[in-house]
Amino acid sequence: MSTTSSQSFEEAVAEYIDESRAQIDQEIMENIPPWPPAPYEQGPPPFEAALRLDSEIISAFAKNLGDNNPLYSEPKYGLNTRYGCQIAPGVIVSSVRYPTGHGAQRPEGYPVANFYSGTAFEFFDAIRVGSKFRTTKVPKELVEKQGSKGALLFLITELNY
Repeated sequence: MSTTSSQSFEEAVAEYIDESRAQIDQEIMENIPPWPPAPYEQGPPPFEAALRLDSEIISAFAKNLGDNNPLYSEPKYGLNTRYGCQIAPGVIVSSVRYPTGHGAQRPEGYPVANFYSGTAFEFFDAIRVGSKFRTTKVPKELVEKQGSKGALLFLITELNY
């Protein structure tokens, strides 16, 4: 990566695109858990997150969302449901590892702005008290389009929990 201050805007954006394309289908290290001395051993991806969901975290998260569903906010409510315990709103996984990638990075940054345009979740089970997470985060595609004020870049990232 170039770090020269004489680089033009266009050259810096081109570098960002090239470096971001080089990350396609590679695990990116954004928002990973702490490295040693971490509270547990870490190996290659998937990475284990430090966050463990307890009743207090789930209740506070739901309250901050403005969701008063008793399955989320009242620990004992879930005992007599099909879940058998308190569960968490699905979007809590965003607290485990941020769901989008930002593309190439360098110490002085790139002259591009990120706009987070959305996330699609697919769940196969409820998230329960005591849940822990392992994650992988891989950029899958970088799409360039022309907007009314210039180039638009869309970085599609796949994050598995």
